[in-house]
Amino acid sequence: MVTDPQFSRDGMGAHFMTQNRSKQGVSINLHIKPGHQVVYDLVRQADVMFDNFGTGVTRRLCIDPNTLTAINQRNIPRSVTGFGETGSNTKRPPFD
Repeated sequence: MVTDPQFSRDGMGAHFMTQNRSKQGVSINLHIKPGHQVVYDLVRQADVMFDNFGTGVTRRLCIDPNTLTAINQRNIPRSVTGFGETGSNTKRPPFD
């Protein structure tokens, strides 16, 4: 976050504001059922659901491809993991 008021607006730098123009964001607690319901409501309207959780996390959080496809057959769920779904590094965290 940019703190110099000369180069920011409401604490956001010009680059951030340009890259995120007209985007909306939401934070969802996926460890509770009301959070699952928010995701399911979004998936009913979405064309694509993209995540970057580690291997097996979407299954544990009940937002795996099978669950999402059952809610909306047109939805295309996609996951990107840091080290793939198989192999010796699959459990390594992709972030510090």
